[in-house]
Amino acid sequence: MKKVYSSDNTIMAGHVHSLLEANEINCHLRNMNLSSGIGELPINECWPEVWVNDEADYVFAKRLIDNVLANAVKQEDWRCPWW
Repeated sequence: MKKVYSSDNTIMAGHVHSLLEANEINCHLRNMNLSSGIGELPINECWPEVWVNDEADYVFAKRLIDNVLANAVKQEDWRCPWW
């Protein structure tokens, strides 16, 4: 097993997990419920993580994640036009 992704955002960790599974990479999530430990534990140790189960998949998984995140379009914050 090898960690391929970590984020402070559980939604992004779930998205990356789904992306890898859609590409038939066997992986799992860790630390999805450690947010309550923040303050007692180092903050980045509590972040959700995605791990590939087979280290042979690591390079492909990392490239796939990097490619998808690099091509993601950053949306500006939406503001109500009447305010």
